[in-house]
Amino acid sequence: MVIFGSGSFAKVLFLLFYKQFDKEEQFFIIENQGIRNIENVDFWLNRNINIYDSINNLKFSNFIVAIGNEYGFERLTIQEKLKEKGYQIKMHHFSSYIDKNCKISDESIIMPNVTIMPLSEISKGCIINTSATIDHEVFIDKGCHIMGSSYIAGRVKIGKWTTIGANATIFPDITIGENCFIGAGSIVNSNVPKNSIVVGQPAKFLKKSRNLPSKNFVLKNNKL
Repeated sequence: MVIFGSGSFAKVLFLLFYKQFDKEEQFFIIENQGIRNIENVDFWLNRNINIYDSINNLKFSNFIVAIGNEYGFERLTIQEKLKEKGYQIKMHHFSSYIDKNCKISDESIIMPNVTIMPLSEISKGCIINTSATIDHEVFIDKGCHIMGSSYIAGRVKIGKWTTIGANATIFPDITIGENCFIGAGSIVNSNVPKNSIVVGQPAKFLKKSRNLPSKNFVLKNNKL
């Protein structure tokens, strides 16, 4: 089994979901973008799991992509590439409430104590982080990260590659464009155009968000 990413998010996912992994499988940790520090190395080596800088020559049947923060585009690009060799483990934590009338991608990550209300849709490559609340009829496009304790009110639409910061509140019927970043603790009471960073209470435009890299750059940078 490949865990793509060796940092904090990878360690948290490993500890939270370890019981559902096949213990007979060999684990491979892949450093994303060559990021390495001694704390991460010690964590994996203490569990007799080796770290590699590439999936080249590794044989695996399943994987998880453990890249968090605002890197949804990179996360999903890597995810789609790894699907050529295996399947992504479903990681929806048992402590979360997901209404049966929701449409939740198996290729999303649902962390502990999340609430997702009826008729909402979560797309592939998304992370819904700890204690976030997604109210009814919300649509979240691919590669988004809803950080911890955020509240997304009813009928909100969130564009692809967007990150909602921790403890942010999004009012009902709001549309947030693609590739946006909503600052931690912000209160969003009006629509947010694509490629925007907004912060504050109420949230105001701060600056344009980062330009997304090309898929080729992401794959090359991660030795894929």
